[in-house]
Amino acid sequence: MIKRYAFSCLLLFPGMSTIFAQQPQIKSVTPNYADLGQEKRVSITGTYTHFELAGNTNQVYLYNPSSTTKITGTVAEIIYDNTTIEADFFIPYDATPGKYNLILSNNTDDTIRLNNGFTVTNNSPKLLSAYPGNANPGESLEMQVYGQYTHFSQADSSTFAIKL
Repeated sequence: MIKRYAFSCLLLFPGMSTIFAQQPQIKSVTPNYADLGQEKRVSITGTYTHFELAGNTNQVYLYNPSSTTKITGTVAEIIYDNTTIEADFFIPYDATPGKYNLILSNNTDDTIRLNNGFTVTNNSPKLLSAYPGNANPGESLEMQVYGQYTHFSQADSSTFAIKL
């Protein structure tokens, strides 16, 4: 396997030089969080990376070392240049909430990671209350249902059949 690195030289003495390889790194992930059950597109920025190099197959995933949960992402068709790439993640409802390492690998950069670079939050949908809270037998009524993290919109309408 051939690995490509950027090199810089520092001349120490006439006829002698030292070579320092610049290691690929992930610098940031934006946005760096998602809720359980949410699909999220993220932008991954690196330095000394080779995302668009011909023949590279970029793979990306999130890994929670405390629970060993692994969430595989799909690299989007959008690769801006060698330092910025986009990926889509679907966070399963049964994933462990918490900090995840973002890990990206390809033929040139090998495996690079951003430890604790992504957070999965537990903002699962919840029903909080319904109004009115009672009804008489045979009565038809309109109800207001309140929830949290539900993605309800004012355009949503549902019909419920409740037999008392």
